[in-house]
Formats: sequence, structure tokens, C-alpha cells
Amino acid sequence: MIFETDRLLVRKWQEDDLQQLHNLFADEAISGLVAPPLTMAETRKIFDEQMIQYSVKTQTGRYFIIDKENDQLIGTFLLRKSEDHAVEIGYALIKKEWGKGYATEIVKRGIEYVFNSTEFEVIHAYTDLANFSSKNVLEKCGFTHLVNSTEFGTELNLFSIEKES
Repeated sequence: MIFETDRLLVRKWQEDDLQQLHNLFADEAISGLVAPPLTMAETRKIFDEQMIQYSVKTQTGRYFIIDKENDQLIGTFLLRKSEDHAVEIGYALIKKEWGKGYATEIVKRGIEYVFNSTEFEVIHAYTDLANFSSKNVLEKCGFTHLVNSTEFGTELNLFSIEKES
């Protein structure tokens, strides 16, 4: 386990999680906000790369968000090192889990985890220009909108939060 909240836990992927991961990455409700739906081969590549990353014990990676009440996968959580020595935080939730406060809960606890358990002092987050729900989550959690940025050929909002001294 990486960290937990009252309702959720964030854990590393396990060998038998490939199909669940593919179901997430193939879901157009989720992928439409991030990238096109992935094939199983594309999912397998990401899965295998992440399993290697776990073995080198970095402070970044992709993780599952699990509902503690029923032990069900509800989404993914991302920590990715950026070029400017910051870390990017991201999440994707299954559509039926939207509107339950999970995003705010996981981002708030994710911020605490990064600032208390890693060397990173700046966190970035990106949202699609039309994803007003995620913008709202980030602002509620203390992020500030910086500029728009282009990632994967798409213009995105860039948000940031810094560790307090």
C-alpha cells in the first residue's frame, strides 16, 4: 500500500491486475479525458513498464485506487517526475464513481503523501480545458492554475502547488 484515506487505499499493481487495468484504459469515459482508449497490447506495455519501475523502488509510478468497503478497483493514481524536478499527480476514476468526492479525497491525501514521504517540493497537475470537475478538485485542494500547456498534441491546463516551508 502506498497510502490510504478513510474510504480508499492506493496500492501498486499486482501480476493479476492486467485485465482490470485494460478495462480502465479501454473505457471511453475515462480515456476520452486523457488519451484514446488503449488496446490490450498497449495496456500490456504500460503494465510491464510499471512492474519494472516498481522493482527499482522509485518514488513515482502508477497505482490502483481501491474502495476499502468492497475491495473494488475504482481508478488509477499517478505520480510522474517532470523535467523541472517537480512531480505530476493525476487520477482517473471509473465513471460510476464520479461525484462521490473520491477525487478530492485522493488528491488531498496524495499531496500529503508527496510532501511528507518524497523529496518533491512542487506538484503539478494537468486537466483538459473542458474538464471543469477536475479543475474544481485541484483548486479545492490548493492548486493554482499557472498556464496552459500542450501535451500529446492537446492543450491542457497546468496547475501547481508548492510545499510550505
